[in-house]
Amino acid sequence: MKNTAKIFLIYSLTFIFSTNLTAQTTKIFLLKEELKIEKKEKKQVSLLIQIAELFLTESPDSTLKYSSEALSISNNLNLFESNAKSYLLLGKAYNEKNQHQDALNKIQLSENIYRTLKNNTGLGHCYFQKSYAFTKIGKSDSCAIYLDKSIEIFKAANNKLQLATIDRIRGLNFWSMGEYREGVFFTNKAIETYRQLKDSINLAKGLNTRGAILWGLASYEMALKDFFESLYLKEELGDRDGQIIIAYNNIGFVYQDWSLPEEALVYFKKAEKMIPISKNKLGIAYTYLNLGTYFLNQNKSSKALELLEKAKNGYAAMDDINGVSLVKIRIARCYSIDGNLELAKTAFFDAIKDAEESKNNHRIALAYYQLSKNEFAQNQMQQSISYSLKSLELADAGNYKDLQYLIYKHLSLVYEELDQANLSLKMLQKVLVLKDEIYHERIAGQSQIMELTRENEKNEFENELLKTQNISKEKTIRNQAVAVIIVVFLLAVISIYNYSLNKKKKDLQVANQAKDKIFSIVSHDLRGPVGNLNSMVELMVTQDVKDYRRLLNMFKPVITNTYNMLENLLVWAKSNLGKLEIRGAKISLNSTIKETIQPFLIVADKKSISIEFKPKNDTSVFADVVLFQSIIRNLLNNAIKFTNEHGAIKILVEESKKQVKISIQDNGVGISGKEQETMFNGSHHTLGTNKEKGSGLGLLLCKELAEKNGGNLWVKSIEGKGSTFSFSVPLANSSQTENN
Repeated sequence: MKNTAKIFLIYSLTFIFSTNLTAQTTKIFLLKEELKIEKKEKKQVSLLIQIAELFLTESPDSTLKYSSEALSISNNLNLFESNAKSYLLLGKAYNEKNQHQDALNKIQLSENIYRTLKNNTGLGHCYFQKSYAFTKIGKSDSCAIYLDKSIEIFKAANNKLQLATIDRIRGLNFWSMGEYREGVFFTNKAIETYRQLKDSINLAKGLNTRGAILWGLASYEMALKDFFESLYLKEELGDRDGQIIIAYNNIGFVYQDWSLPEEALVYFKKAEKMIPISKNKLGIAYTYLNLGTYFLNQNKSSKALELLEKAKNGYAAMDDINGVSLVKIRIARCYSIDGNLELAKTAFFDAIKDAEESKNNHRIALAYYQLSKNEFAQNQMQQSISYSLKSLELADAGNYKDLQYLIYKHLSLVYEELDQANLSLKMLQKVLVLKDEIYHERIAGQSQIMELTRENEKNEFENELLKTQNISKEKTIRNQAVAVIIVVFLLAVISIYNYSLNKKKKDLQVANQAKDKIFSIVSHDLRGPVGNLNSMVELMVTQDVKDYRRLLNMFKPVITNTYNMLENLLVWAKSNLGKLEIRGAKISLNSTIKETIQPFLIVADKKSISIEFKPKNDTSVFADVVLFQSIIRNLLNNAIKFTNEHGAIKILVEESKKQVKISIQDNGVGISGKEQETMFNGSHHTLGTNKEKGSGLGLLLCKELAEKNGGNLWVKSIEGKGSTFSFSVPLANSSQTENN
């Protein structure tokens, strides 16, 4: 009775005096007070486990303390279930502290007990925590195995929250493997479930995860949107898990990568203000690292060194050797800026040693790259090349394209300094190719995400439509007693509404398809080549390239192809926007074809391809001369592209009663039956025999223009033997005007 009275008094006093405490803090306080007066050891274990769980996100060290106490008592009492819970809590706490190997050891002990007890729910939580640890240490395959095991258990239990969290970790895992679409897909699923469950804590985590994936794809606007929403949620929750300092850093990091350093500094400074009150050791070290990097990029090495030393100490205190090695690389860069090149060299090797210990090949490659630059500054060219090649070997093995790009750019400078123009130019070519690949990969990833976003929007649209229909049906059922005429009227309104909605949906889909095609070509097929040309000019200006004629010749086909794509895009855009004026006129077929093919004779000659056009007599057709020439140009350009060297192309004319058929026939690579089915929808992309690129727009444009000219376009092809593209155009009659 005395104990009961004491507990009642504690609860009463807490209710009166704790109005300023959070629910979490109040609950912990009450449990601690109850623990002080509890005499039964079994009940003590239960209280200790509850306290440890409540401290998990707020103070992992407290979780370690209380779960260890619980484990000590439960071991003496042979409370196997409590032992398993305590070990699992220890594993979770180590995961929160980023000590993932320690986490795996404790989780394994918990798993062994749960398996003996045949407790599937406990096993599911063990598998999930293991998958999280494996994700963080970069073992994607192991992560996937344990995620699948946990999914099987939680699906059977219909645990929506746990399944959503699994989806979030799957998203992280796919991102770590470079599979961005899948990463966003699973993270979207998690976020949707968190919203449905109104779970703000996990929603903030999900948004942060998706923001990180989008940041990795250089989708900075979308990443910032997610990071800011995550930040607002965390601020509303009162920073229970100490993650606001991380959120500020993430936002600053995006601005930094977006080349907006001053905006980045604003958020790094906000994070810095939280250091005195933050319990998040990782967040504090991360803040010092980002601030130090900012001042390093501003060439303020003394300020950068001061902050980076604090970051190094912070990561070292957490036994985060990866963090330590990264900081050491940046400290070494500070020494380089100050001209302390020997000290910098020692620091780079120190960083390499740490990175080798943690088996982080990206860090090793980065350190060797910076070391090669350091040797270059000391005029040690051969040593600089040696370190560059070591870095390149690791970058190639890991497919670190951003790093490959930097290494080749540095090597071009070294070879230029050694008066080895051919090797320097070869490195520049590698730089341009890599820049193009990096750009296209990012665009491809962003396009996948945009496509996924459109799919989600479409599903939401259809769900809303379904809800509208369901609401209408429910209203109809509830009002069955109302006169039939009202029911008929309601059904008519719904039908009209649905018809209007479906029509708008179809119009929107058509408009979106046109918009997406234009966006795809401008951002993917035109922006890339133009960006490469800009890089070429930049390299020629900044690096004083000696063999510039060779570089210009290398990019001449790129310029021609880009111009052709741009011309096609403008015509196609006008056509789809209904702004293409068709000006039919009587034109001479022979002279128009001869004039159109003249520029292509030089292009074909470079591949030793012959172009034959031997008309029997002159014929007049009625067509828009601009559209007619555009069709000939595109078909002839394709024929040259897909015909091997020493091949032949024929232009044939066949006249009927009302129309003329013009055919471009080649003996090139031909087209498979499967490709023929999709080649006129604008999505057909194939490299030519000399790796010539295209936008996939040419054939779509030709078909549309042929139809607008009053004819049609079709193809006959045998794979490996060649293709014949034919289009028709109306014959002119005597009453039609000649085009001069």
